[in-house]
Amino acid sequence: MKYLTLILSIVLVSCANTKNTTPPSKEITFSSIKKSNNSGFENPRTQVIVSQVEFEKAWKQAWSRFSDAPQLPTIDFNKKQVLLIALGAKNNGGYGLKIENVTQTKNEITVNYFETKAGEKCMSTQAIVFPFEIIEIEKTAKKVVFKSTEKIIDCK
Repeated sequence: MKYLTLILSIVLVSCANTKNTTPPSKEITFSSIKKSNNSGFENPRTQVIVSQVEFEKAWKQAWSRFSDAPQLPTIDFNKKQVLLIALGAKNNGGYGLKIENVTQTKNEITVNYFETKAGEKCMSTQAIVFPFEIIEIEKTAKKVVFKSTEKIIDCK
C-alpha cells in the first residue's frame, strides 16, 4: 500500500509540472496608416512611436525622397500609439513587407510580419526599394516585440 501511494504521488506531481508555460495570446486590431516600397529608411528599423514629435520625425524621414510628402495623419497619442517597421534598402523590387498580425499577452505586444522576397524564377524590377509600413494600435504600457519571418514568393 505504501508503494502504491508513493507511485500515485509521483504521477500526480509529474502531471502537475507538465502545464503549458506559454502565456495565452490574443489578436488585437491595428490600422495601417501608410505602406510603401519607397522611403527614406536606408537601414532596417522598428520603432514604437508614442508622441507627436517622434511621429513627425519618422514621417519626415519616410518621405525624405519625395518633394511633396503626404499630409501627416492626425493621431491622438493619449489613446493610440504608432508602430514603424522599415526593411531598409533592398536591391530589387521583389522585396516587400506584410504584417501578419498583432497579438498581446499579459506582458507584451507582438507584431508578426513577413519580409517577402521574390524567388529565383520571379521577375522583378531592378530598382532599389525601401519597404516600410506604419500602423496604429491602442496605447499600451506593454513591451512591444517585432518578429520577422522571411517568406520567399515562388513564381513557377
